[in-house]
Amino acid sequence: MNGISELCKLLHNPLRLEILRRVYDAKDGVNVGYLADEFTDSGLGLSGVSQYLKQLERIGVVKRERAGRYVNYVADTSHATAAVAAAVRMIVDRLRRDDDRSWMTVFAALMNPFRAKVVSAVARAGAISAEEICERTDHQSRHLRRDLQEAIDAQLISPDGDDASSAIYHYLEPADELVRRLVSMV
Repeated sequence: MNGISELCKLLHNPLRLEILRRVYDAKDGVNVGYLADEFTDSGLGLSGVSQYLKQLERIGVVKRERAGRYVNYVADTSHATAAVAAAVRMIVDRLRRDDDRSWMTVFAALMNPFRAKVVSAVARAGAISAEEICERTDHQSRHLRRDLQEAIDAQLISPDGDDASSAIYHYLEPADELVRRLVSMV
């Protein structure tokens, strides 16, 4: 799976995004039990927090450190791919500046690797037909309509007509720098 797509899939959930921010804001790391207590009202629980942190560890953006009999998670992008490490830094920096999460719809559009390739193909071409998208991305045309609609909903692309198969899809240059950079990393 594409590293950026996997990251977007993990961060599409606002609770997961908040956990990542807390890990990155804690200088000495965050204990899993503490995080689970913080998110009790959300219904996430200890196993949910632990599972999510392990997923982030697997893609290389956090690491475990032992502190006596406890396990703390700390920020770590040294094992992540360059694109994933850069994306995490941008996302966390953005979260520190403001809490506007309207850009999270982009995570939904980019969390599927096929959909991310579709967005990337349109972004690179500027304007492209559905047929050309399928050719450039090895995408099956029967699934393309759904993926195009997700990208349209995220306001990343726009069709010039109502017929999805004959429309020309245009890339909408996002005004948001974070979104622009995420799309370019796919």
